Amino acid sequence: MTKVVFLKPDGNMETGFRVSVEILNEGGREREIRGNLPPNPELADAMNKHWEKYRDLDIPKRIKPKSIKHNSSPIDEIKSVYKSGENLKLLTNQWLKSEGFRDIDIGLREELKPSEKVRVLIQTEDDYLRKLPWHSWDFVQRYHLAEVAISPVEYKKPKPKPSPTIVAKPQVRILAILGCSTNIDVEKDKELLEKLPNAKVVFLDQPKRHQINDKLWEQSWDIIFFAGHGETEKDDKDVEPKDVERKDVGRIHINKTDSLTLAEVWYGLKKAVENGLQLAIFNSCDGLGLARCLDDLEIPQMIVMREMVPDFVAQQFLKDFLNNFAGGTSLYQAFRDAREKLQGLETNFPCASWLPIICQNPAVEPPIWANLRGTDNLPIQEIFSEPPVENHPIPLNGISQLFRRITKGNYKLKLAALLLLTCGVVGWQYASPKLAVAANNIGFDRFQKGDLVNARQFLGLASILNPYNRVIPYTLGWICQDLNDINCARKNYEHSVELGFPNAYTQLARLYIVHYKNYGTAVNLLLQGLPLVKVGDDTTMYSFQKNLGWARLEQGRYGEALERLETAIKLDSKRAPAYCLKAQVLEGMKDPKAALKEWQSCLKYADSQDADEDRWIGMGKERLNSK
Repeated sequence: MTKVVFLKPDGNMETGFRVSVEILNEGGREREIRGNLPPNPELADAMNKHWEKYRDLDIPKRIKPKSIKHNSSPIDEIKSVYKSGENLKLLTNQWLKSEGFRDIDIGLREELKPSEKVRVLIQTEDDYLRKLPWHSWDFVQRYHLAEVAISPVEYKKPKPKPSPTIVAKPQVRILAILGCSTNIDVEKDKELLEKLPNAKVVFLDQPKRHQINDKLWEQSWDIIFFAGHGETEKDDKDVEPKDVERKDVGRIHINKTDSLTLAEVWYGLKKAVENGLQLAIFNSCDGLGLARCLDDLEIPQMIVMREMVPDFVAQQFLKDFLNNFAGGTSLYQAFRDAREKLQGLETNFPCASWLPIICQNPAVEPPIWANLRGTDNLPIQEIFSEPPVENHPIPLNGISQLFRRITKGNYKLKLAALLLLTCGVVGWQYASPKLAVAANNIGFDRFQKGDLVNARQFLGLASILNPYNRVIPYTLGWICQDLNDINCARKNYEHSVELGFPNAYTQLARLYIVHYKNYGTAVNLLLQGLPLVKVGDDTTMYSFQKNLGWARLEQGRYGEALERLETAIKLDSKRAPAYCLKAQVLEGMKDPKAALKEWQSCLKYADSQDADEDRWIGMGKERLNSK
């Protein structure tokens, strides 16, 4: 369950802020807390100086070229920006620990658990608060599943065009605007978008204003994406509609000669929202001015950069965010993971992890990737008409006897000769796939009965009869794994993966987790295979989510691990592995009380005949006996 914190400051840095906080869960308001933050002109001054130093860095950024400054001594400048950033973080936390804010901080920690997903929405129009490094707040640092977004003070819930029926779309619809690219590489952004699973991307390369407007009106979009130069400037122009008031506006450079504000395509964007637009991503510089359009346009979510963003940083953030989000991670967790990963670039790009920010309409629930496709609650038969590939009938005993005779001696040549002589080439092409299915099922049946020699013979025969059947190498992989022949298992799972069988991805990933300790490869495999899982196939999806949680646990990325494992439990609440792994995640998050509850569920459903579960049974009993 996700909880939402509305933090509403009223005031300014010169006079201080009155602050009210509401904590909401899915059932409604849970608690309201009031406090205040004292005047802090020193913090405002430190913020101004820090961002001035940052803007002077000699790094190619996604701001209009004439605004880029070039100075000497880049190493000294980077050190200076890093130092001013550390000072700004220190002053921010000191301010948030002030006496008047203490009740709020304590109240949040009393009401919220580190294992809960939390969205913290800062509802403010104050420029300083919108640029404050909220992610460095001690509360957010300690709550691994919490993420901060900025929100408008006044907002309305979007009113999408009513639809009589839910329609499943085969792909998420993305409009990608590639604007002015002087000194930056927007082709990287394009490559990343083209690799997204289950997505239909329409590109507008350095378009004219009317081309953007036409696309907004002609089609419906789930995501709008912009890459190129951008900036925030003072609003000194008369724009339509006349009743829209802004202090700052965001401007994007759509080609080498033209730029526009969102107000200049206001009606087109309103139409896009009406037609179902869920997310706008502006992978460009200085986007907080764009975020001011959130309340006017009712765009549910926007992701922007607070300040000038280096080209490489923009690309890395986009890659990690989209991979996480399209892989099934919630929008906020995908965002936090991608943002925090930018910290690894801060040796050369100081404050990189400070730049991305979510701008959230508080009246809207953030989507997941499946929501965008409209497949979240549809009956399986409305989406897929084909039966699962592994559901083959078990053949008659007579066929089994025939195969047993053929497999004696040089069975490959004998079988080929038999089929060719009796059926001809056409008969071979028709019969061999069916015989392969039969051989596969007989082999697996023999394996279950402990007849390992014949099991391998039948499965080897099946792979020769139909080398393109993706289930056969998967079954062989299972047998090799059970025989503890890990190299054999890996090779067969890899073959099945090459043929696109989703179950093979999960089993191969498990080998990398348990036997090779290569957690990064396991995660990559699982994210690649996840889009192949058919909607409604909860058993396979459980394995993906469980193994992703397992790999993230081993990496120490507890927040994402917890989210994956909770998703697995929702898919099947009577299977042990997700409970056993979730208990270990909660221990890593320093929540032993919650972990004990999961250990109890682990022991309730675990099977000692399974090697993984047997190991976890021992761990669970040890924890419960020592409590």
